[in-house]
Amino acid sequence: MINIVIKLNRNKKEYLKQYYLQHKEKQIQLNKKYREQHKEQIKEYHKKYYREHKEKINEYYKEHKEQHKKSQKRYVLKTRLNIIEFLGGKCIYCGFSDYRALQIDHINGHGCNEFARLGARKFYKKVKEHPELYQLLCANCNWIKRYENKEVGGRKIEK
Repeated sequence: MINIVIKLNRNKKEYLKQYYLQHKEKQIQLNKKYREQHKEQIKEYHKKYYREHKEKINEYYKEHKEQHKKSQKRYVLKTRLNIIEFLGGKCIYCGFSDYRALQIDHINGHGCNEFARLGARKFYKKVKEHPELYQLLCANCNWIKRYENKEVGGRKIEK
């Protein structure tokens, strides 16, 4: 009897896996819609879960500190690359396209502290929501723009 139940569970798991793979886009859309409709309830659930399991969570992160750091770095790089692609993938002045030297610039200037203040996730989210406020420049063009607009370090630059 137990073998039959185990076999049925395996068959059910395999069926659900196949169903998900065949209807992946639909499932993703349904999940997204659910998360949007139940945003506050999900947020409360996560807060409650954290309060109830705070010690266990902190212990886990202490034990896996290096793994967590690597994971965060990969996430931030992946998100940064997506934003760079979203903003056109090259410097709007000179066309330079090496992601290592591309910078997200505030069109109106004086935004150099925003990344530090918001953190990577919130900053990239803001760029995605308001692309009209940002532009993609290579490091050289960005510093030239900052110099010409007297944005360097918040101080006026005299020529």
